[in-house]
Amino acid sequence: MTMRHGAVAVSAAMLLALAGCASPQALREVSYNASYPAFASVSELLSTATLVVEGTVLASTVREIDISSKPTGAAADDPRLNPAADQHAPSLMVHTVHTLRIDRAIKGRAVASSTLEVKEPGGTLGDTNYVTAEGVVLRDGQTYVLFLETYEATPASLLNPIQAVYHRSDGKLSAMPGNSLDAQDVAKL
Repeated sequence: MTMRHGAVAVSAAMLLALAGCASPQALREVSYNASYPAFASVSELLSTATLVVEGTVLASTVREIDISSKPTGAAADDPRLNPAADQHAPSLMVHTVHTLRIDRAIKGRAVASSTLEVKEPGGTLGDTNYVTAEGVVLRDGQTYVLFLETYEATPASLLNPIQAVYHRSDGKLSAMPGNSLDAQDVAKL
């Protein structure tokens, strides 16, 4: 092999090696658009929530959750009101699911030191990043007061990702950016 062919072979080998070290393919992005109720006061937020707790996020995972609901009441049993009663069409949505250790129950059925799952839309699953305008707001290891809606078969949800989350740090509660409700009103609960 001549010097020239050797240089071409080495150059080709280097290019192949560098190609293997290239940055991973960029994540695809899917945007979720969500609408949440807005609350005029902490008392309105409290009366709407089915569960209000203070707790610490222990861990978070991202998974698909079936958010479809089955009819209840008369519609569940009457074939005229619900002709597809025996069919279930899942509606999957990617959520970040947080395991929360409950430190204090403020409203609803919750026991201190037990755990609770709380979901937020969005997160990275596989090669896709699912995003909302608010983003995923809860962080592992952090303590929050949360105003939640609970469900029988899926993790609890924040009533509003801005107004229903109050971060506790150094003994003080603070509202999320953009929240006009007073964190001191939450601290009095």
